[in-house]
Amino acid sequence: MTEPLLAQPSGLPIDSSGGPTIDPTANVIALVTAEKKRSDDLREWEIKYFDAVTSHIKEMSALRAEHMKELRANDIERNANIRQVDITNQSAAAAQTQVAIQTLAKTSSDTAAALAKQLSDRDTRIDERVGQLERNQSLGEGKQRVADPAMERLTEAVALMAKNQTATTGRDQGLGVAWQIVVAVAGLLIAAAVYFK
Repeated sequence: MTEPLLAQPSGLPIDSSGGPTIDPTANVIALVTAEKKRSDDLREWEIKYFDAVTSHIKEMSALRAEHMKELRANDIERNANIRQVDITNQSAAAAQTQVAIQTLAKTSSDTAAALAKQLSDRDTRIDERVGQLERNQSLGEGKQRVADPAMERLTEAVALMAKNQTATTGRDQGLGVAWQIVVAVAGLLIAAAVYFK
């Protein structure tokens, strides 16, 4: 058997103290509405936050890209400066090498000129000595020509003295011829000494 349903009281509800109760529906609706608004606000802020983060990431990416461009430009400029320094150093080294080559060429030229002058001076001295020898030789031949007649006279005088001695023409005559020979020889010796000086 079923129990009979209790009749529900009609009218305003009352609390345990007998006072009227407040219907919580409006309060619940207000709380639900406030919670929904808060959720919507949080979602909106979250969207703004992600938009801000995305924007910030884009800005950072752009700054990073700009910085990389500057770094590349600086690297290119630095490499160009290094290349320019290398080119300048190579030019300076080439100039120094050229100066060294020119100095060496000038030194070699000066040395060659000095050596050529020394050889020329030596050849001149040799030519002078050969010329002097040739002159001396020709003078010697001339002296022989001059001395030969004197020797002939001396020979004749000696022959005459020998002849006189063999003929025994006398002592006085032999002494006279001997004196002539001595005087002739002394004259020849004096003439030769003066001439050969």
